[in-house]
Amino acid sequence: MAPADESPDGPRDAVVVLHVDDDREFAALTAESLEREDSQFRVVTEQSAGDGIERLAAGGIDCIVSDYEMPGMNGLEFLDRVRDIDRNVPFILFTGRGSEEVASEAISAGVTDYLQKEPGGDQYAVLANRVRNAVERYRLEREQARSQEGERYRSIVEAAGDPLFALDARGRFTYLNGALVDLTGYDEDVLLGADVARILVREDARRGSHVVRSVLSGDDGSRTTELRVFRRDGSRIPCEIKITRFSFGGTSGAVGVARDVSERREYERTLRRERARYSALFENTDDAVALVEYDGETPYIQDANGAFDSLFASPDADVVGRPLDEVVAAKERREEARDISQRVKEGTYMRGELERDTVDGPRTFLWQAVPLADPETGTVDQAFAVYRDISRLRERERELERQNERLKEFSSIVSHDLRNPLNVAQGNLELARATGESDRLDAVERAHRRMEDLIEDMLTLAREGESVTETEPVDVGELVADCWEMIRTDGTRLDLRTRQTVEADPGRFRQLLENLLSNSVEHGGTGITVGDLDGGLYVEDDGPGIPEDERERVFDPGYSTREDGTGFGLRIVREIADAHGWEVTVTDGSGGGARFEITGMETVR
Repeated sequence: MAPADESPDGPRDAVVVLHVDDDREFAALTAESLEREDSQFRVVTEQSAGDGIERLAAGGIDCIVSDYEMPGMNGLEFLDRVRDIDRNVPFILFTGRGSEEVASEAISAGVTDYLQKEPGGDQYAVLANRVRNAVERYRLEREQARSQEGERYRSIVEAAGDPLFALDARGRFTYLNGALVDLTGYDEDVLLGADVARILVREDARRGSHVVRSVLSGDDGSRTTELRVFRRDGSRIPCEIKITRFSFGGTSGAVGVARDVSERREYERTLRRERARYSALFENTDDAVALVEYDGETPYIQDANGAFDSLFASPDADVVGRPLDEVVAAKERREEARDISQRVKEGTYMRGELERDTVDGPRTFLWQAVPLADPETGTVDQAFAVYRDISRLRERERELERQNERLKEFSSIVSHDLRNPLNVAQGNLELARATGESDRLDAVERAHRRMEDLIEDMLTLAREGESVTETEPVDVGELVADCWEMIRTDGTRLDLRTRQTVEADPGRFRQLLENLLSNSVEHGGTGITVGDLDGGLYVEDDGPGIPEDERERVFDPGYSTREDGTGFGLRIVREIADAHGWEVTVTDGSGGGARFEITGMETVR
């Protein structure tokens, strides 16, 4: 008999019986008798139901034999507690209180068997037989249940889409499902008993074996790693493999699941390529590009390429994290920018031409905004803002428009202004030939000089109308004095009231001043004044002046009040002013003469 405080040991197929009876001597006698009846019996005795519950919970009990009448908890109450722990362990009620009432109650409660205590030793043979039969049924039912459970699990494993396998304590295959056979291309009998490294590429075999050993040794209960499976046909498949240690029935090993991640890896490679292309395009395009993310209705810059930074980022402030509208739009354009951002937030693709404020001042952009919607919700939470600087293009277009206007003017001059003196010359030449009158040749000479003057002024007009690209500081007083030395005549005087220095093309500025001074002298002015204005200067004479209704016409090509004038002097003045970005106007002088004002000049001092 095994002592009550010892865990029973015995052969592998020993039957461990828990006998609970408050009569210590009877319990000892019963244990000895049962072990004598069957050498496979190992009897554990307890004197109370409470102690019996603790022993059952410790495990290893094959059958329970219990008295009915016991202090604190009777046999049927004990049975209820037993079923909470083990619903199937055999429970035999072995009691001295024999009655149909107890027997009926015991059967209703679900006892395995009911046996009444009797005098003499024959009762132990009967009890041993009842125990033996109950345990055999219990073990058979348990084995059948395990077998059914095993078949159920096997069916589940075989039906699983992922390749599954089991390894023994040395890392050799003991089981693999059909999905693993399909994955590797090897027959099941080839892999069973083979090391796990058999299915791995050579470069991954050592690492895979290390992972398996780490799990089997207990260093890691479970490991997930990526390994390449070497298929029978020589191809390689990247797999994510999870290996977990397990122990069952005294046997230890590991189970694993392999998942083909080829599509995932290909998707990741595609994604990396797309990101690389996007990054290359984003960083190398000449367009200024910003990726914005909306917080409520406000687009905040999340990323910006170098072209965007060079246009909009000040040296001491990063644009990332700032509201886009505050970065690109001045206060007076902020409302327009917010309206655009709101429409983009609503999913509207927008493009157009607009003016935005850069670190170098306002510039003209061809602009577009591309809303980026969440594929699941459809909500626009990001957008691309793309700015193409077309300021130079628009300036070039304006320059072409100016050139076209000059071509039209030249065409008019050639067809009208040059044709008249040419006709005069041809007519007089024919008359001279016909009549022999030599004085006709003087008229021809005058016509030729007239044409020469027109051609010279046309060439000057063509040159001076081109945009100014380079300027330098020019002292206005010194330049006016130099020009006056070439123009002054007896009886004229110059009153120089300027001390400015302005940014200008010196050669063209000289031409402008010479033309204005010459115009004043030629039209009767004897007193000429050159003075300063805020951001400009004026040239004023004391001549007859220009009627108000003719003041705009004086800048038209060919307009002149003198018969020998070409009418291009003041036109050249306007062309030079326009080429600098200045404005020239004519008004009354303080003494009644003409006053020409030039404004929009950049003064140095």
